[in-house]
Amino acid sequence: GKATKRSIASVLISATAGMIAWSSGVPTLALKYSPDVVGGFVQAPGMSKVCNLLERRLCFSSDWVIQQGEQGECMVIVNRGKAELVYCSVTVGMLWPGKTFGSPQMLGVERIYHASLWPKTTCHLLLMSKKALNSLATGTAERRWILSLRDRARATLEVETRLFQKKVRE
Repeated sequence: GKATKRSIASVLISATAGMIAWSSGVPTLALKYSPDVVGGFVQAPGMSKVCNLLERRLCFSSDWVIQQGEQGECMVIVNRGKAELVYCSVTVGMLWPGKTFGSPQMLGVERIYHASLWPKTTCHLLLMSKKALNSLATGTAERRWILSLRDRARATLEVETRLFQKKVRE
């Protein structure tokens, strides 16, 4: 059928329920961080700098966020909504607010995404790129911290890949 501005607006408003703030009677997308994402760390030193470096993306259930085998350098954090992890066309997991995918790519452990990310509902996602992360690592302490994160990401990638392969075999 024919899409009108009114029908598109009503779909957007209903699909982003909980993400819409009203200002002077006009709906606007509230790019607030979910309590599950930020938790008690808002007051932590440097947290505001990290939040400013995050790219924000609104994705609908008809959009692939990441395709398995695609190259990338971003970690995705689900701020609002739910997304499925798909490995070899099989759903192997679910991400909800506060959960992440792609840390090996952001940390330079692996360039290829080992699974796909598909929004199950409309999602507000936060993306942290490798470049943004590196801009935070100005001192020796931060570099050591990133190296330890890299080791954890490598181990997580190996465990996830084995788990995903097992789920596909079942």
